[in-house]
Amino acid sequence: MRRFSIALLVIVVGCIAGYLVSSGGCGKPDDQAGPTGGRVKVSRPVTQGNEVVLKEENVEAPKDKDPVSAALAALFQTADDKSRPSAIPAGTKLLKVSVDGGIATVDVSEEFNALKNSGDSAESLAQNALRKALAQFSHVKKMLLKVNGKTFESEHTDWSEPIPVRDDDAVANGAP
Repeated sequence: MRRFSIALLVIVVGCIAGYLVSSGGCGKPDDQAGPTGGRVKVSRPVTQGNEVVLKEENVEAPKDKDPVSAALAALFQTADDKSRPSAIPAGTKLLKVSVDGGIATVDVSEEFNALKNSGDSAESLAQNALRKALAQFSHVKKMLLKVNGKTFESEHTDWSEPIPVRDDDAVANGAP
């Protein structure tokens, strides 16, 4: 009876381990989780009734690049696409991105400063496009945006503190 119990235990453990490996449950660590295969999501503004909202689309991104950098670079490329609108000001380039302790520090070129004169709605669309791009990665919890290494300053939103990339994180941190 004891041999049967041990054999049954070995079979059950083997089945569970096989399932986890085949389903990705034992795959890459959480700090690397995110889009793979060179496809990332970026958001563009679209008119929906009387509102402008962000609509996600899948785009190709370099496979040999860090996935977070690739997603942000793809988002910033939409700024120079004259055929469709972008939430990001034209000419804005990604200078650097680093993720430390769940906070993505995103440094962009000075063209992003055009948002200062674009109003609350435009700034909100840009912030939400950035948040959506970063929310694809489970290890990114918040973002801190810098323009040429300095905190982006605006009359509409406080960008000086890290901003949650997911709405559930924002609510948990006391945001409305």
